Amino acid sequence: MDLRKYRKSLISETVVYGMSGSLVSLISLINFPILARHFSVADFGILDLSLVFITFCGALFVMGQDSAILRYYFRSDVNHAKSSVVLQSFKIQILWAVLLIGLFFFLYLHLGMNIFSSSALNTYLPLLVLYAFGEIIASTVFVVLRIEAMVFRYVLFAIFRAALLLLVTLITVFLVNGSVSDYFHVYGFSFLMVSFVGVALLFPFLNGDWFSINLVQSKILIRYSVFLGAVVLIGASAPILERAVILDLVGSEALGFYAAAVKITVILVVPLTAFKTAFFPWLMRSFSEDEMAGAVSHSVRAVFFAASVFLILFNLASHWLLETLAGENYLSGGSLMFFVSVGIFFQALGVLMGIGTVLNHKTEYRLYINIISLLSSLVVMIWLVPLWGVNAVAIAFMFSHFLRLLLEVMVGQVLWPINWPFRLLLFWIIPVLSAAYFASLSQIDF
Repeated sequence: MDLRKYRKSLISETVVYGMSGSLVSLISLINFPILARHFSVADFGILDLSLVFITFCGALFVMGQDSAILRYYFRSDVNHAKSSVVLQSFKIQILWAVLLIGLFFFLYLHLGMNIFSSSALNTYLPLLVLYAFGEIIASTVFVVLRIEAMVFRYVLFAIFRAALLLLVTLITVFLVNGSVSDYFHVYGFSFLMVSFVGVALLFPFLNGDWFSINLVQSKILIRYSVFLGAVVLIGASAPILERAVILDLVGSEALGFYAAAVKITVILVVPLTAFKTAFFPWLMRSFSEDEMAGAVSHSVRAVFFAASVFLILFNLASHWLLETLAGENYLSGGSLMFFVSVGIFFQALGVLMGIGTVLNHKTEYRLYINIISLLSSLVVMIWLVPLWGVNAVAIAFMFSHFLRLLLEVMVGQVLWPINWPFRLLLFWIIPVLSAAYFASLSQIDF
């Protein structure tokens, strides 16, 4: 199969949609040196855990409805029917979020529920939960602008959202000279602005009766999204679990070291996430079902080569990146960089090698694989943390993604057989990991 005529469109979509969607991650990399030097290592760890908690709550509120919009938006050529899909999905998300927020406040205010061991973090959990509500608006805006091919608005909204996060950091550090708590009070400005602009962009697509529920359509949207939402939610819960284990069993300073290592690996995550964002829509649109297997088989070689190069170069520069971006206070966490980067490498390979579960529309298998991966991570962390401390969490991250890769390949091959270049991958993966290990060897010290 000649894929050359499709490469330009894939590269274009990766740059426009993938990189635009990754702007928040890129801004977090710009924010990182400012925040890491302003706060203590322990406070930076608490801040990172708080931001991850917002992401988790956002995934819980959205619960896969963005995928449901993608699935059913073009089922009808009638504009009001398309608007009905967006409006019903938006109402489902709002009602679900209000229910969960009400439950949280009941448990928090009346029963004194504390989620984390840090009393300082628990004091502003209500703010974090409310801010996560903005993820409903942002995710719906991105999916609608994407499917309507409104490239300029899509990119502009992504830039606007990322710039507000940078502004929050600059105000907190340079104007207020504030604490972590002050950061989240300033964060409210970003939440309000994103919500206001997002609703303005969505308004033309929200035509219909706001005060009634189409039960038939809602049932269809919920049924389709529940497994996808659970898959995303489990993926979002893994970072929460890792950081909670570190905070409870190791300490807040170790949490700061881990947060710094993860932030720096954004350098690896951004291009891979951008590719993933563009790849699946490109694949579905450009090829028939008979051609998809061939397209994926050809693509895996390029992704494997690019991910391998990124992995080795990243580990060669890991010490310099950590010292330059975070400062000398974080050098004790240098041993984490290798394990986290290899975990991301396995995750990148899984984007393509586990695609059989996606092409076969067997979302429940992806859910089961994610659950097994999460449980394996928890077992490894509990087993090794008493021996190796925070390094055990990074090892668990790497191991869980390796196990997930193996399961996705095996299950994917049963559901949607693809002629993979397994010998080539097996031949190269050991030297690639060895090269990355020796590149970072000076940083690994148990």
